[in-house]
Amino acid sequence: MESTKVVVYTAIFGGYDALHDPVYHYANVDYRCFTDEEDHTTEFWEVRVQPLKARTHGRAARYRKIMAHVFVPDADYSLWIDGNIALVRADIRGLCEELLAHHDIAVFKHMERDCIHQEAAANIILKKEFPQRINRQVNRYRLEGYPDHHGLVETGVLFRRHNQQTREFNEAWWQEIVRETHRDQLSFNYVCWKLGMSYAIIPGNARLNRCPWLCYVGHGVGRT
Repeated sequence: MESTKVVVYTAIFGGYDALHDPVYHYANVDYRCFTDEEDHTTEFWEVRVQPLKARTHGRAARYRKIMAHVFVPDADYSLWIDGNIALVRADIRGLCEELLAHHDIAVFKHMERDCIHQEAAANIILKKEFPQRINRQVNRYRLEGYPDHHGLVETGVLFRRHNQQTREFNEAWWQEIVRETHRDQLSFNYVCWKLGMSYAIIPGNARLNRCPWLCYVGHGVGRT
C-alpha cells in the first residue's frame, strides 16, 4: 500500500453543501473537491473548479461520484464521500487495505431496507422522483430476473480499487442513471447482480454516526 495512490474525493455543486476539513490529514493521501464555486475555505482539500455541464447540480455531483476512473484517474484506490458527510480521523490507507482485501468495492449496508422495491416505495412517498419513472425502472429489473430482498446499500461512502472491473461497474452504473432515474441506490445492487460483482460491507453506519471515522453533518442550503 505504501507505493499506491489513494485519493479521497467529493463534489459540491450549487452551494448544496459546505466543504468540511478532516480533523487529521494522513500523509500520502490526496483530498480533492470538484465544485462550480471558487469560494470554499479549506486547509486540506484541493479544490477543482469545473463548469456545471449537467441539467442539475445533483446530477453533476452524481456523475463525479459514479465515474471515479474519469475524475480521479491517477488513483489506485479512492474513497468517495457525499457532501453531507465529514471525515473525522481516518487512516484511509489502512481502511482501503482492510475493506478491499477481498473485494473491489466497499459500501455501507442500508440501515432500514434490504430491497430495491422497498427503496422504490420510499422514494415515491418522499417524492424523490416521478413515480412512473421509478416503477418503470424496478419493474424492468424484476422482468430481467433480479430477485426481491437481494440487498440494498447506502452510496454516500464508496471505497473502490481502480481496475478494469470497477471501471466497467462505474460505466454500467452511470448508464442506469442515464436510462432510468437519478436515484443511484436503486441501481447499485442491480448492476452488481448483472455483472456478478460482490462488494464488502463497511462496519457501522454513516448516517447514524455509528462509524468512528465519519460524522454525518447534513446538507447545507442549495438546490439539487
